Amino acid sequence: MLKIGEKIKELRKAQDVTQEKLADYLNISYQAVSKWENGLALPDITLLPKLANFFGVSTDELLDMKASENETELRRNEKEYHELGRKGKILEKIELSRKVLDLYPRNYQWMLNLAYGLVSYGATSEQQKYREEHKFVEEAISLCERILEDCTIDSIRHSAIQILCYEYPKMNKKDAAIKLAEDMPDMLICKEMLLSHIYSGTERLKQEQTNLRWMLHYSLSILYLMACDKELRQGLTVDQRIKLLDTAINLNKTMLYDDENEDLYNGQLSIYYLMIAKLYCQKNEIDMVIKHLLLSEKCAINCDNASNLGEQNYNSIYFSKLTWNPQNVSTNSDKTLCEQLLLNLNDNCFDTLKDNGEFIALKERLESSNKVIKFEISDISKLHKFTNSNVKILDWQKDFELINQFYKEGFAIYDLLKDDPDEFASLGTVAYIKDDKIVSLADIMKINENELEIGAVATLPTERNKGYCKAVVSVAAERILSLGYPAKLTTKNNNVAMQKVAKAIGMTPDVN
Repeated sequence: MLKIGEKIKELRKAQDVTQEKLADYLNISYQAVSKWENGLALPDITLLPKLANFFGVSTDELLDMKASENETELRRNEKEYHELGRKGKILEKIELSRKVLDLYPRNYQWMLNLAYGLVSYGATSEQQKYREEHKFVEEAISLCERILEDCTIDSIRHSAIQILCYEYPKMNKKDAAIKLAEDMPDMLICKEMLLSHIYSGTERLKQEQTNLRWMLHYSLSILYLMACDKELRQGLTVDQRIKLLDTAINLNKTMLYDDENEDLYNGQLSIYYLMIAKLYCQKNEIDMVIKHLLLSEKCAINCDNASNLGEQNYNSIYFSKLTWNPQNVSTNSDKTLCEQLLLNLNDNCFDTLKDNGEFIALKERLESSNKVIKFEISDISKLHKFTNSNVKILDWQKDFELINQFYKEGFAIYDLLKDDPDEFASLGTVAYIKDDKIVSLADIMKINENELEIGAVATLPTERNKGYCKAVVSVAAERILSLGYPAKLTTKNNNVAMQKVAKAIGMTPDVN
């Protein structure tokens, strides 16, 4: 255990704080701080909470007693924040950030996390109204200004500057935003550009492809804004706006010609096709409206289906050294793309299509796409078994490393926690093990005292359609049935693959 004076000095140096600034905060002399750090005196016990708050640590950590526990807690919080971002649960992200900052008030990363949550809450008009009423933007600006005043970590400072440049103009502080932006490095001397000149060989090619992917994303965003933003589209005809969106679609298809499952590819195309359909409504060209709505639907389904994939390699020659992973994508909406498309079909521009058969069928498909189907089997004699010696029932605690490796390699999820309380409801993980690695697994979950369910079913993307999933699900069902419970499995209406697995082992849909 470090002496408290040494710990104060360590924290002060790490946060680039002078003795004078710390003394001002505590309303004491800087000589008192100097005496603590030199071991000549100890801080009064009443100052410990204020010292802990100043450095953004707990009093236990200040006394160097629970540093490892705090790190574990923060990792757990980061995992939860990431998952909430993937699900579009913005208010929950905001609430979590506030809780963490209550414990670690000078944690600048979590100040930034809170600021991002505050400014990203606005996917609907209702959310925008709520954001205004609760002054989310003003709070985010205050947080970012505090970061610039006290934080010395460049990456966090630059992100804070980004938020301020986006939000200052909305608060009539355009000049302040311009000054911040002009002080930032030129695009040609950003990190990515510099690294492409430092690296060589394969490393350089990968960096150049990374830069190209970002430039593609940026170019597509500009084309979309030119076609759709109220300010930028001024003076354009409907046909010119359609041409801009068609250009974005063709550019995306050209660069990602062999990556039609890529989530951003489908997500962007779905939005572009939807906007073109709305523009054709203005021209009253119904056939073109329906054509582009159906294309939007196809891309939305592909994007939603890709959301459960892990890390994937690009096939396009332009990005052959890169990977993409939907697990790393955050969104400001808690709805799937199909659900968002369905909401858009209620726009007034589609009123003339309310009696159109294809339009009605499209709405019905979208309405049913995210409904859940519950499968069940209660008679073990009707269970179709697909077992073999490769299927094992694992224990989360004892076999954590093996399970953790599965999620790392297959889904690029790196922060599973061995003592994760979410896993305490699991009565075992059924895994198909091949070459000493898990290729497919399913959890036996305790829903309540009288109900067990098969959940968290996952198979490595490279090992799908090989029967492994049927094997683990059938063993999980057999285990549940042997304990005297009916085996249940819940899946979405659009997850055809999981429905086939459930039916293959003898499960039937629960009509209730």
